[in-house]
Formats: sequence, structure tokens, C-alpha cells
Amino acid sequence: MACQVQYRLMALGIKFRPTKPRSPRLNGKLEHTQRTDLEEFYSLVDSKAPDLAE
Repeated sequence: MACQVQYRLMALGIKFRPTKPRSPRLNGKLEHTQRTDLEEFYSLVDSKAPDLAE
């Protein structure tokens, strides 16, 4: 499964960079972007909307 995800990301030109365990600098950046996504995107989207896939 993980290889399929990596192949799909490569096909889309997305660089896959897993974070190393116990790397607080990178983990902090990831947590920050996830919080930003939650506040700015997911709060505006109705996950049950029928036209979400479009």
C-alpha cells in the first residue's frame, strides 16, 4: 500500500519526504500546516455535501 502511494505521488511530481522519529522541528511544521488546513479549509467545507467530489 505504501509503495502505491509513493508511486502516485511521484507520478504527480510530489516529493515524498517522511519525517524521522523524534524530529521536533519537522513535526512542528507538520502540526502547524495541519492546524492551518483545519482552520482555513475544513471549517469551510461541508463533508456531507453531495457535490464535494466536484
